Amino acid sequence: MRTFGLRVSLDHLWCAVGGHVHALGSTHALAAVAVADGSTLHRCLRCLDLVELPAGEARSDPSPLVIPHRGRALRDAVVLRLIAADKAAHAVLLGIVGLAIMLLSGRHDAAHRSFIRLLVAINGSSATPDAVERQLNGVLGRVDWLLRLHTGTLHAAAAAVLGYAALNAIEAAGLWRMRRWAEYLSAIATSLFLPIEAYEIADRFTWFRLGTLLANLAIVGYLVWAKRLFGSRGGARTEHEMRMRDTSVEAVERAVTVRKTQNPRGGGGSAR
Repeated sequence: MRTFGLRVSLDHLWCAVGGHVHALGSTHALAAVAVADGSTLHRCLRCLDLVELPAGEARSDPSPLVIPHRGRALRDAVVLRLIAADKAAHAVLLGIVGLAIMLLSGRHDAAHRSFIRLLVAINGSSATPDAVERQLNGVLGRVDWLLRLHTGTLHAAAAAVLGYAALNAIEAAGLWRMRRWAEYLSAIATSLFLPIEAYEIADRFTWFRLGTLLANLAIVGYLVWAKRLFGSRGGARTEHEMRMRDTSVEAVERAVTVRKTQNPRGGGGSAR
């Protein structure tokens, strides 16, 4: 498949990875066949380049003219799906942790005794269970604390973790589909944990905690500022208008006209 055009943008990169988008068979002018240097070309509705298609693909059945994500909308789709992937990963990890707590809740006393015996064996015969337990800190200390909790407390903790996992899963599904409600939900849910993350850094600084805080600040900032949530920068109406500047049929027609003005031979660059 040959493409004609020299401009590089996110639209071009996306087409290079996922392929071009055509409205073959449509009667609309954007889907009309263009002829340049004796080649039969078709207009990509995302990057607007002229593309020579294989004969079999060129005979595809007629389809309605639908402008794909491009320009600003494509950028938003990429960022939102990266956030969705992050939320999905959190949902999986939290789901595993919640299920593990639930499974341990019925026999955590035995698990705690086995955990301490293992640590005593690692520290040598001179170590005692009480001495080992007093010296625990970090991750091992958290595990020891968890295993000493009451069964009812473990059930409550498991329910909370699984509920948060479900919330992340809902956010991920909505953000992947670019739903406005999911943007609000994600901005609110993520911002609620920012004070806790800041407190944890003040209590004990680690680069991982700092990275987590900065990543969540970036997510909230992007959603509120770039997506114009809570009425900022014109709100949902301005967001829709900005999106339509790239994804409406009229906007694409104007962009194609500019291309043709700059390059009268085909509007997508010269064939070589």
